[in-house]
Amino acid sequence: EEQFRKAFTEGKSKGLEGTRPILPPMPWANYINIVDEDLKAIFAYLKSTNPVENAVPNPIPPGELNGPVE
Repeated sequence: EEQFRKAFTEGKSKGLEGTRPILPPMPWANYINIVDEDLKAIFAYLKSTNPVENAVPNPIPPGELNGPVE
């Protein structure tokens, strides 16, 4: 849960210190002031859902994007 909090409120990849910032489209900066109760509710909801198989692509820094972001 602490890693989730760090990722959500500090923009740390995987919620770990010393990792790269979470890049767009995750608007983590909008959640800096989220209250703990709401964050815990989001975490609990996500933990209650079934995982999906998903190949996550490598991050592309904003300066290296080609064309519009969809």
